[in-house]
Amino acid sequence: MTDKQIKRATQTYNNIMYDICREYLTIGDRLSERTENWNIRDLVCEIDYTLNIYLDESCMPYQDAHYYPEDKYNRQSAYYTEWYNPIQRMKRFIKTYEPLSRDIIPTESHCSQYDF
Repeated sequence: MTDKQIKRATQTYNNIMYDICREYLTIGDRLSERTENWNIRDLVCEIDYTLNIYLDESCMPYQDAHYYPEDKYNRQSAYYTEWYNPIQRMKRFIKTYEPLSRDIIPTESHCSQYDF
């Protein structure tokens, strides 16, 4: 990957993490925690892990989108949109950057299918 691609991937990754209130997982920011050595494969793995959380019916993001009685049949509700839009962004991130990171080993385990 070129430096320009890595910079763009990092910026996109950080934007996603900020938007879903996981700013401690951003890269190169004052709020970042233990992410200074992460590579592009780590970003893909962490996005995949976060996507799995969002798709898990027992986790809060999913429940917020699906289990509020007043919004049960309204799929355009704010709760649903706040759940759905990040999912689409995470899927696009993985689709874009996973092929570019296949030959790279992540620096740590993220409980993702792309860790290995």
